[in-house]
Amino acid sequence: MPVIEQTYYLMLRERLSRPIENIKPSHVNRSSQLPVPVRRRARSTPPPAAPPPPRRLRPLPDSAPLPGVSQPGRDYIPFKALSPIPLSD
Repeated sequence: MPVIEQTYYLMLRERLSRPIENIKPSHVNRSSQLPVPVRRRARSTPPPAAPPPPRRLRPLPDSAPLPGVSQPGRDYIPFKALSPIPLSD
């Protein structure tokens, strides 16, 4: 093993064998010292909203009438076509 690797492994072993209390933090994040997490300021333009989930239609119950089939006992009343209403300017 080259000398550089040996010294690296010795240093690593020494650092790993130290008690946790003696370890110095390599970087201290200022916001982590605050008791309440700080919310970041909102961006000027929010990200685009996610598309809404697809609407799922519930199946009809078995007792529902089928479309286009008239039920017995009900008279079908055809509607007369309406004439257009003339609009005056």
